Amino acid sequence: MMIQLLFLIPLIAIDYGASMKLVTRIVGGRRAYPGEIPYQVSLQNGNKMHFCGGVIIDKDHVLTAAHCVFGANPSEFSVVAGTTDLRKRHSRHLVQSIFVHEGFDSPPYANDIALLRLQKPLKFSSRICPVDLPKQNQTVKEGSIAEVSGFGIISSEGEESDGHLYVVDNIITNQAYCRELYDTAANITIQDSHICANDPTIQKGACVVSCLHKALQYTVINCRSYV
Repeated sequence: MMIQLLFLIPLIAIDYGASMKLVTRIVGGRRAYPGEIPYQVSLQNGNKMHFCGGVIIDKDHVLTAAHCVFGANPSEFSVVAGTTDLRKRHSRHLVQSIFVHEGFDSPPYANDIALLRLQKPLKFSSRICPVDLPKQNQTVKEGSIAEVSGFGIISSEGEESDGHLYVVDNIITNQAYCRELYDTAANITIQDSHICANDPTIQKGACVVSCLHKALQYTVINCRSYV
């Protein structure tokens, strides 16, 4: 069973997982079809290798996890948009500046959020467009479905990504259970601002990816997890 923790703040939440190692991973999902998730982006290093995910919030900015870009130089990576297959045609964008939440703490990955400003504005299309952000004080109810997407590792055994964007559904679950699990298994203190998500029937999960909540009409509620 996969457990994830979603760190919810007024605008976005950050999702976590059930082990202590940070990796880029999406487990138990299906391939996204072209144009299905037009706000999903891939952060790529100088060798054009995917290392983290993010979401478009407007023509000039991308939202990602702080641990992905903390201490990095904007010239060290780029943002790829407009594709569900990184091996095919896509739009590559250079980063002008990085804004990491001033309260970011790793671990326990508090305030794990960062904003990237692009050098040039994105050109919106059917395959490149912004995601909605939650309204102030908007909450996620237990039992709701959270849809997670990402380009990462696609199995719990560490099977490498094939370059495709994958999507998986998880269920928002009881926070008290996660607090007990993490205090015992991972020595991590769960804060009141964390939300828990899992699929009790099959091992599913995600790491360093964008997460959408269907009940919020595809509003971003997370950027990352560790699995």
